[in-house]
Amino acid sequence: MPHSSLLRQTLSDFRRPARWWGLGWFLFGWLLLIFLPGLRLSGPAWLVDWLGLLAGGEMPSFDRLLAGLGLGLLLPVGLGIQAAWLGSQLLTAEREGGTLGLLLASPMPRSRLLDAKIAAFLLLLGLQGLGMGLLFELCNLALGLGLPFGRLWISVLHGLLLGLLVGGVSLLTSVWGAGRRWAFAWGLISLLVIVLHNLLASLFRMNWLEVTSLLQAAASGGILQLQPLGWHTTVLAGGVVCQLWLARSAFSSRDLEI
Repeated sequence: MPHSSLLRQTLSDFRRPARWWGLGWFLFGWLLLIFLPGLRLSGPAWLVDWLGLLAGGEMPSFDRLLAGLGLGLLLPVGLGIQAAWLGSQLLTAEREGGTLGLLLASPMPRSRLLDAKIAAFLLLLGLQGLGMGLLFELCNLALGLGLPFGRLWISVLHGLLLGLLVGGVSLLTSVWGAGRRWAFAWGLISLLVIVLHNLLASLFRMNWLEVTSLLQAAASGGILQLQPLGWHTTVLAGGVVCQLWLARSAFSSRDLEI
């Protein structure tokens, strides 16, 4: 089966859930940029400091707190949940449905099958990220938020990379034989570890905690930093590439239970 046919089939299989996820994020974008600027956020000092860090500012204002809540926390966590769900479905849906064996029996390399799955995984989330970034930029211009053009797109990029990192955990565990629910659960566990690690980095001011906090790394490249692309982008992108490479190598070499 040609690689393009595998890609089209995978995209067709996930067409309906992709529409629902896209609609949900579309509504999230409008609610975030229309209603959040009118709110006043208060809470414990550690929460205020944490959201300020997520927004990329040491002296948080209400704008920074809202940016940290929406683009620094809700966006990457939501994308992580979505990517974990999608990564857990790519192989397990066909394996549990009994069609994976037929695909593996065809005269084509195993790696080509997973390459099509990974391409569909990246394409679905990447197109959604482009759409969200465009929506945020239009709202920025329409509401006069005064943020430089492209800064919100970069925030979405970092949230998307962190989501892909979580989705890579789900995909990797499904390649190693985990079922649909367990693969999704492992993705959520990895996301929970990232959130808890970031919380510890905010509560206990230790340099090694702050440096290794992936959620803060994703958010600190966001809307308030002068240089939004840097080492954190490399760390997140490198982690995603390594996970996908490990999944591809494992899928090509190990015997799967079909």
